[in-house]
This record gives sequence, structure tokens and C-alpha cells, in this order.
Amino acid sequence: MKVKKIIKTVITVLAVFIAVIIIKNPDKALATQTGEDDVYAELTDVQLDDSHSINIYAHTHVSYAYDEGAYGWIVDGYVVGNDGVGSDNVNVEVLQLDEQYGYGTSQLCFKYYFYGHSFINDYRGYIYIYVSIDEWGNLDSCIEYKPI
Repeated sequence: MKVKKIIKTVITVLAVFIAVIIIKNPDKALATQTGEDDVYAELTDVQLDDSHSINIYAHTHVSYAYDEGAYGWIVDGYVVGNDGVGSDNVNVEVLQLDEQYGYGTSQLCFKYYFYGHSFINDYRGYIYIYVSIDEWGNLDSCIEYKPI
């Protein structure tokens, strides 16, 4: 009778211990691999009109986890620096983080508001910086520009 009670107690303690690990830090409990890395992307010669263009560069640092062959997800990330837009003929006035989303999924997105002007024209738009991971831990990044 005492042996059954001891076994039951040990199983209960182990179950509680595992539950605490999963609830407190699910990324490490579910992942077989974790890591951090820098990812780079560029979008060059984005035409704003017939004679004006911008170049967009992004350097992103991400923490990630993946279950090899099954699923990968971004745990945390940030864009390094704020000087990712340049041009020979457009003055960049505003490049401001507007929104970020996708933590805990396979694709993280940073949405930036862009405002620039030439001598006679104003340009506004959103710059989307995407970082994605696959089930093998391969990171990829791309940039998209949408005028508003």
C-alpha cells in the first residue's frame, strides 16, 4: 500500500514539474533546436515616380526555435539601426516603426512608415520587413514597399 502511494506521489511530482516547464518556457520545451542570427535584406531602385527612387536595406537580429522537420518559429527580433533607406534624389524625412507582429509564428513582420520628398513631390508609404524560418532552421528575409 505504501509503495503505491510513493509511486503515485512521484508521478504527480513529475507531471507538475513537466507542466511548469512547458507553461513557463514553451519555446524551449517544444523545440529541438534554438538559436540567434542576423538576417539581411535589400530592395533596390524602388520607383516612387518617373525620376525618383529609393533603396531599402534591413539588418534584423532574431531569436528562433524549431522542431527539426516539423515547424519553426520566431521567438524575438528587432531591426538593427534606423538608417535603412537611402536615395540620391529623395530626402528621407521620416522612417518610423509603426507596427510589429508575428512573434511565435514562422514569419515576423516589421512595418515602418516612410515619408520623403523631392523638390516638388512628397512620398509616403509603408515598408514591410519580413523574416521567416522554416522547419530546418533556415532564415530568410525580404522587403516590400507599398505607397499610400
